[in-house]
Amino acid sequence: MTKTILKMVRIGQISIQDLTEIRILLESKVIESIIGTIGEKEIQALESNVLVCETLIDQKIPPIDKIQDFHRLLASFSKNILLAHLVNAIVDLSDSFVKNKLPGMPLSPSHLEHHRAIIKALKRKDTKAARIAIIAHLGSVDKYLKEHHKSGSSQEFVTNQWVRCNGPVRIRTKS
Repeated sequence: MTKTILKMVRIGQISIQDLTEIRILLESKVIESIIGTIGEKEIQALESNVLVCETLIDQKIPPIDKIQDFHRLLASFSKNILLAHLVNAIVDLSDSFVKNKLPGMPLSPSHLEHHRAIIKALKRKDTKAARIAIIAHLGSVDKYLKEHHKSGSSQEFVTNQWVRCNGPVRIRTKS
């Protein structure tokens, strides 16, 4: 299945927007399925992932694989094997799209902020805030990818002075 969809991406039948729409549907479902059962161990795994990404960024190493692991972790917490496989397949496709069409693209400056907002909402077991956070995150990534795809500015590496595309997204949630 993944190979067939990847071929469709390569020949232009599937767009960034198509990938984003399906990711929003799937990852929103993941949020709904884990909100009541997510525990401290899972929260710590997500927080650890963010810390690893920050370390890689400080070392000027693009953290794209670790960034995607955040989404894979979320899906694995659903305990729904099919949902986890679907999310993994779509994340793999998104990753392949970025690596093939936008090699060396810098990380969006708001990327880890969004991951932190998702974690914060999950800690509070706030389904609405977590869904808003994942949708805002994936929407922001979609916009960022489209801007880089159009501009062709894909040869910069991640630095501590991230290139700002649209600034951080402020997500209002209950405190």
